[in-house]
Amino acid sequence: GSRPNADTFLAAIKQMVNLFTLSGFAWEGGASMVQSGASIKDTQFSIIFTSPATLWSGQSLEAKKAAVTNDFALKTVKAMASRAGYKVVNDSVKYKGNQEITTFSVV
Repeated sequence: GSRPNADTFLAAIKQMVNLFTLSGFAWEGGASMVQSGASIKDTQFSIIFTSPATLWSGQSLEAKKAAVTNDFALKTVKAMASRAGYKVVNDSVKYKGNQEITTFSVV
């Protein structure tokens, strides 16, 4: 079958973020395209959670320059992308204040 375009993929990510938030993972969350291009491969997506359950442990791992392994939203996006025929690339998880900021692209 055909693979979803960037807008459809973003809608799916937003639904996932809503499920994470409704389940109590974070105080609030959102997803957006921070950079868009001619195709989905030129698009960078972002997920921001405010006060996620993993905030302290994620900040601790980041401060130690250790690999962030509790990146549950990114793990979920990777599974969604795979099912849609894409692969997540150029991914990062950063912490700023009480926010977890995940960015990635798909190919």
